[in-house]
Amino acid sequence: MPSRGGGGNYSEDFGDHSWRQQNHIWDESEIAQRITTSNQKHVPQGLAENVLQKMVRVSYHGFNFFTGYEQADPATSAIGYR
Repeated sequence: MPSRGGGGNYSEDFGDHSWRQQNHIWDESEIAQRITTSNQKHVPQGLAENVLQKMVRVSYHGFNFFTGYEQADPATSAIGYR
């Protein structure tokens, strides 16, 4: 049984977790800057990106259709699939 305070080393028993970091806390200026670019969308360049974009859109809308998800008024059962 691992011990926390006695003879054993806690990080040896459970691994080294010193690499974990706290999530970034955004300040008001960062939020305002991101809001100014929130409507910018990537425009596909070339055939491969166009095909991939269409595949993702078909998959997204197909999933919404089959699960009964509607953005304006989502059903509780549809949200369960998300």
